Amino acid sequence: MAVETFTPRAVTLPGDLAALCRQYLAHLSARGYADNTVRAYRRDLEQLVGYLAGRDLTLVQTVTTPHLDGFVDALICGEGNAPRTAARKLEGVKGLFRFAASRGLLTAENNPCNGLTPIRFQAERKVAPELERLLAMVDAMPDGTALGIRDKAIFRLMLDSSLRVSGLLGMDVYTSDAPPRYTVRPSGVVTYRAKGGRTEESLCDDETLALLDRWLAVRPQFERDDSPPALFLSERGTRPTRQAIHALMKKYGAAAGMPQLHAHLLRHARIGDAVERGDLHLANYLAGHKQMSTTANIYGAQSRERLRARLAQTCPVRRVA
Repeated sequence: MAVETFTPRAVTLPGDLAALCRQYLAHLSARGYADNTVRAYRRDLEQLVGYLAGRDLTLVQTVTTPHLDGFVDALICGEGNAPRTAARKLEGVKGLFRFAASRGLLTAENNPCNGLTPIRFQAERKVAPELERLLAMVDAMPDGTALGIRDKAIFRLMLDSSLRVSGLLGMDVYTSDAPPRYTVRPSGVVTYRAKGGRTEESLCDDETLALLDRWLAVRPQFERDDSPPALFLSERGTRPTRQAIHALMKKYGAAAGMPQLHAHLLRHARIGDAVERGDLHLANYLAGHKQMSTTANIYGAQSRERLRARLAQTCPVRRVA
């Protein structure tokens, strides 16, 4: 009787970092996280696993707080990342260890994230232009072509409903027989995908709806046989990319004398204006945040910055003759 060859086979242990990262990223995708976000988390976690592998650490249970502190030092001192970037990467790492704890691989006592040294950096506050100035920019957009009509409708909707680019690009054309999940309804109610895959809603006014009607009248010019039911289409009949929206914003912003303008500042201006008017509940509705304190912390700070700038400019203590 022939003796069969015996070949040992590797078995993945519970807590294997590489396997755990794959499961965590799949978990984020299943929860509706944006593809760009998942890709960014993957890059950050690949750095972490590579760093730990260089110290012969392959199981999540063997990672300690000093190991993670060393990883942060390597990011800043070795890789040359700014403290802000290292802090962002560390948030993804913390998410991985929370995921491990939820799977019973870690306890509160041996979770290395609990004793991490905070990363100190100066918070950067971006102050959006005045809402009226942005609205004037949108109004001035040329709309003598189908593309012009589309662009004007895009940025009017983003400004009016305080949408992120990702929320805008996930919308489909409204149909009464089978309304899509993310769309603009004839009533002006806007439903969109928020961070974390949540469905949130906002509102747009009659002028925005009129611009959307003009766009929908010319939208068939962009349709192809395989075009998606997207609310907005590119010239190729596909959903526009994030890069395309940002490039358009840069072009129109430069034409309006705001060369540093980017699409997210439209959202900041709309929500910040609501905070300045003293209606935090409305601002929270526009922002789509779970907690009102989040809206107050982010956009309340911006509102104070704008008020200080306006005070210095329009009401200086020394009057100009």
